[in-house]
Amino acid sequence: MKPFLIIFNVSRGNRDKFFDIACENEIQVTTIIRRKEEALDDAFIGAVIEDRFLITEQIGRGGMSTVYKARHKQIDLTVAIKILHTHFSSETEGIERFRREAGIVNRLNHPNVVHTLSFGILTGAIKKLENDGSLIDDDLLDAPRPYLILEHLEGKGLDLILEQKGRLGLASAKNIIKGVCLALASAHEQNVVHRDIKPSNVMIVTHKEEDESGLESV
Repeated sequence: MKPFLIIFNVSRGNRDKFFDIACENEIQVTTIIRRKEEALDDAFIGAVIEDRFLITEQIGRGGMSTVYKARHKQIDLTVAIKILHTHFSSETEGIERFRREAGIVNRLNHPNVVHTLSFGILTGAIKKLENDGSLIDDDLLDAPRPYLILEHLEGKGLDLILEQKGRLGLASAKNIIKGVCLALASAHEQNVVHRDIKPSNVMIVTHKEEDESGLESV
């Protein structure tokens, strides 16, 4: 089992070489690593971030980070918290990339771009609470974990919509493309290039109008 523990201290760029030397079956190792990281992700449920946001559930997981839903302990405010994965947290490059993302998103003030509320790095012990507010325990992190606090959007990812519907109607497709293009144009005005435009990075939000009809926006 020792190689499975060491791998978390090996930089991502050197992992293929490590697998070749230490492990005969790379697929088996990566499966174990993935399961361990998913268990670490679940451990954040109930954690309190910045002594004010209580993480209530996991809402998404990508290659670099996991996104959680959280609520403010004192006011009616729901946010999304994006926490960098452990194997990126041990690399200076991964932390700096995450920090740059925070700065870039903060510069983009546009209706079609999610807003950043805060950025920080979790270290040491993390307080965890029950739903009723009682203290469960303090969890000790095995590595610094950079995080972003973002506005929480109620909607669906475009990837899920395409998976369910297969094909969008012309009016809906034009509306989505327009929203994405407006967001990108705003970014380009700030000399920012996204470089990762794909359906899973596009959220479709439905707003309730006074007549109870739904208005979709990107």
